[in-house]
Amino acid sequence: MAKITANRFIDAFFKLILLSAAVHIGIVIGRTITEGTARHLNYFKLISLDLILPSVCNGNQNHIIAFLVMVIVYYLIFLLFTKK
Repeated sequence: MAKITANRFIDAFFKLILLSAAVHIGIVIGRTITEGTARHLNYFKLISLDLILPSVCNGNQNHIIAFLVMVIVYYLIFLLFTKK
């Protein structure tokens, strides 16, 4: 597996975070399939923003906004943190 950082301890910590996130997404997708609703895939809910702003995960318009924010964050990470 490729190194993320030069420090082994920080590298192991980042890989722990990535593995935990992958397991979390797997659980969320499984729950989405079993319940038959996509409300668990809302980006704001995934990052627990609904704990601060409870109404941010309600309504179709908020789901669209959450998806657009997720795409923008991905695009910024792609542009700023990947090699060209």
